[in-house]
Amino acid sequence: MTQLKSIALLDGYLAQIENIFPTKDILQQHINRSFIRDYYTESNLAYKFFHSKQGSVHMALNADGQFNPAGYYEQANAVGKLLVDKGAGTRVLELGCGKGFNTIWLANEYPDVQFDAIDLTPHFLNLAKSGGSRFPNANFQLGDYHELPYDDRQYDVVFAVETVCHASDIERVFREAKRVLKPGGHFLLFDGYRQEGFSKLDNRLIKAARLVEITMAVNDSMEIDQLLLMTTNVGFETVQCEDISQSILPNLMKFEKLAIRFFKRKWRAKLLFRFFSPHLLKNAVAGLLMPITISERAQGYYKLVFINR
Repeated sequence: MTQLKSIALLDGYLAQIENIFPTKDILQQHINRSFIRDYYTESNLAYKFFHSKQGSVHMALNADGQFNPAGYYEQANAVGKLLVDKGAGTRVLELGCGKGFNTIWLANEYPDVQFDAIDLTPHFLNLAKSGGSRFPNANFQLGDYHELPYDDRQYDVVFAVETVCHASDIERVFREAKRVLKPGGHFLLFDGYRQEGFSKLDNRLIKAARLVEITMAVNDSMEIDQLLLMTTNVGFETVQCEDISQSILPNLMKFEKLAIRFFKRKWRAKLLFRFFSPHLLKNAVAGLLMPITISERAQGYYKLVFINR
């Protein structure tokens, strides 16, 4: 699809959204800890029934261009490969574990490795504890990754999947990760960031990207080049920065189809407000817009690997 066609499609999508959700109101929302907790708690039904029955709350990675739920395990697989290939050690910490999908899978695959995980949302943490109760090497704790409740230099690997994007102070999160990592330890992230040159894009693309961010509880994303500069200043060495946006497009196309159905009938969409929370329903905004913001390089999805020097 050419950019001209994408912008024309985007105009139509923005008009459909305006009929249901006044975009001015969305763009004025401020994301804080309470907002993030409410977003995940109230969106759980959507994640369970329309996203992943296995408990994933992150994107599936399907490099072949065809959606396959096996792709939900690719991020955890990358952590496992780091443990094996790099000889990374025996203590691993997950930041923002959600319902425990990644840590539980890893604890089963690597029984000799100790996995700790932290999350901000009590409801999700209870689900994680329940799902991981049969694994003695998996420990889940309520907490905030801006102030980790762990001693210095404890971990060989720290990882986070689509969660650092929610941080109110990303630099502080990186400093905390560095503090708890051993020298030479790895910090592995899978997350979405704005592409370089974001501010120079068409205003409609910028608006669409902001709507995606806010309806997914992200306050103000960074451009990827700014993020890499910040990590260098913190004291990390970048080992890998890979744009894997194409791998999430099959998952995004699945969401787009659901969102198109939601917005097709205004009366039906309005009726759903009687039964479901606005946080859950606003996921349709990101579902409708994100295939375009990713394809037109307003936003990107990255695999990032850093070493604590």
